[in-house]
Amino acid sequence: MMKNKLKSLVILVTLTFSILTLPLERLFPVVKATYVEGEISIDTVWTLLDSPFIVCQNVTIKEGVTLTIEPGVEVRFGGGPFTIIVNGRLIAKGTEENPIKFTSNKENPMAGDWATLLFNGTGQPPSTLENCVIAYGIDGITVNNGNVTIRKSVIRSSLKNGITLLNGSVAIEQCIVQNNREGGIKVSGGNVTIQNNNITLNRNGISLTGNLANSSVLISRNRVFANNNSGILLEMESSSSSISIRNNTVFLNRYGFLIPTNASTFITRNYIYNNTFGAFYQQGSHTIRFNNICNNTVGVDASPDARVNATQNYWGHKSGPYHESLN
Repeated sequence: MMKNKLKSLVILVTLTFSILTLPLERLFPVVKATYVEGEISIDTVWTLLDSPFIVCQNVTIKEGVTLTIEPGVEVRFGGGPFTIIVNGRLIAKGTEENPIKFTSNKENPMAGDWATLLFNGTGQPPSTLENCVIAYGIDGITVNNGNVTIRKSVIRSSLKNGITLLNGSVAIEQCIVQNNREGGIKVSGGNVTIQNNNITLNRNGISLTGNLANSSVLISRNRVFANNNSGILLEMESSSSSISIRNNTVFLNRYGFLIPTNASTFITRNYIYNNTFGAFYQQGSHTIRFNNICNNTVGVDASPDARVNATQNYWGHKSGPYHESLN
């Protein structure tokens, strides 16, 4: 009996000694963070080791300076509508396994917890967001100027638009843009390519606004679906021959295409189906040709102030559009 007690005492002492000699972080993991604010004036790397980074005031990347963010890093915005202002260059390349996250620091995040990623980098090297998640901003990404590529990323849960494009050269490719309250992607200017994206569950999927007379916009091979109002909204004040909307799949929206603009538009080679209205025109002269327009409640509709050339589309049957009293 005494031997058993001694053996138990030895084991207890050994365990106690082992616990006391362990590093504290092994016993009580330390919740650490790196707090950032102000100007970044030299080339800087935000490392996974120092993650998460808490943005506690606006952060500005100075002209000629590059901020690089490693895969797996979380950038959390806390305490106010703060912005990362990119006057230089931002390289945020995550991986599928370790995306980079720009999000709220709140335990229960909401749309509008922070402001936006704002790109102003005129004359700077291209910035890249790849395999990133951008969530809970007012506008997820805003490009005021510069050269920006957004690829294989998720932009969601913004209070206004997922992506707002005012100017600059921007490519948006293979992204998911969803659950943004006002719009998925809003284009008001610049040279823009929007290709191979899934754009869903926004109020409007893609919208073109403002004066686009000197802009170049390609919208191609996107799936634009289940948006509350329109899949693609064309309300620009002026247009140009360099605006191309082709080879998209547009379905399950109230309006596949909603066109209130007086500026001429040309929509071609899209698959437009299972919307309430395939396309609705309010005014102006427009062309919608060589599309598949099938299984919508109304294929193409127009107000008396609109003139629409809707020839050479496929309407679901070789005989053409169905009309309940004329067919």
